[in-house]
Amino acid sequence: MDETTRKRTTKKAVCCPVVYGSIAFALGKKGDEFATHKWTLFVRGPSGEELSYFLAKVVFKLHPSFSQPIREVTEPPFEVSEKGWGEFEAAIRLHFKDPTERPVEVSHVVKLYDGVSPQLATRPVVSEVYDEVVFTEPYEDFYDALTSKKTATSPKGGHPLGEHFGRFDDAKDVEIMLKVSEYVPPA
Repeated sequence: MDETTRKRTTKKAVCCPVVYGSIAFALGKKGDEFATHKWTLFVRGPSGEELSYFLAKVVFKLHPSFSQPIREVTEPPFEVSEKGWGEFEAAIRLHFKDPTERPVEVSHVVKLYDGVSPQLATRPVVSEVYDEVVFTEPYEDFYDALTSKKTATSPKGGHPLGEHFGRFDDAKDVEIMLKVSEYVPPA
């Protein structure tokens, strides 16, 4: 569609929640000095939902020591996996279905260690951040895609690493606030 014929919404904003992060598994005896961990750097929905309704691609910029440090992922799952021995800061650039929306870049440290000896580690190291992308007065067609009830679906069977991911929903927060309110005297 030609930009001259597209119309922007007025006084509307849409908030799209995202989670980005990494998960690392110690390889133990299967590893060597250059590959002590297998890790995955990812962008996902807070409850595992698929984000391709507004994401066109995600570009991951890894440490320059990797043979191909820039990885472009154009379909879900938006993630890259590698083996390595050291932690590093990666750049993650989110590109949107509407190319007139500027990409958003965040950075994330790929964490391999949590203070436990890699030989003793039995659980993965998960490091993730909840964030929100806000589209202010998006074009009407993009607004429709962002607000469609069909958009935020979870992949069938869930993500293979889903059992390790954090849960980002308001239910726990509401429960805590209700319990706290029992102890706060009315004003």
